[in-house]
Amino acid sequence: AIDRGRDAEALRALDRQLAAEPDSAPAHALRAGVLERAGRDAEAAREHEAGVRTSSDPGIEQYLAWSHALAHGGQTDAALKVLDEALGRYGPVVSLEHPAIELLVSAQRWDAALLRIDDMLKRPGPRETLLARRGEILRAAGRADEARQSYADALAAWSALTPRMRATPAMQALRTR
Repeated sequence: AIDRGRDAEALRALDRQLAAEPDSAPAHALRAGVLERAGRDAEAAREHEAGVRTSSDPGIEQYLAWSHALAHGGQTDAALKVLDEALGRYGPVVSLEHPAIELLVSAQRWDAALLRIDDMLKRPGPRETLLARRGEILRAAGRADEARQSYADALAAWSALTPRMRATPAMQALRTR
């Protein structure tokens, strides 16, 4: 029923399955997806949470879906808590850190977003994209001088890349930005 777009029928079938198997993480995840399509974000978030809580090994994608449903429903702080819970479980994973930063930016919580970027910059790894994003956030926060410095730092980090790395489409787009 899910594949055929018959969401009401799918919900009834999933409700029956969850009545028989309340700890079925896959059924919770499927039900959450159907609820999201129906625009029922709060219910979807509860189902995603149930899916995470009943799973023996929830994946990063499950946490991201839960956080997304919360954020889509206007619950930014709750969405951030979910991402922080996942970060506590999995460690510093970029696919969790970037959505947290974007949530903070969308809420115009500039300093909190910058703190997260600064923490990421303390770790080894590529810096140019983070420095550019830092500049964008500083600019949005009205901190033009700091933004210019961050952009200059991003260009310096870009220049330190190998010619082959600088030639990639992503790095060319970054330089243009």
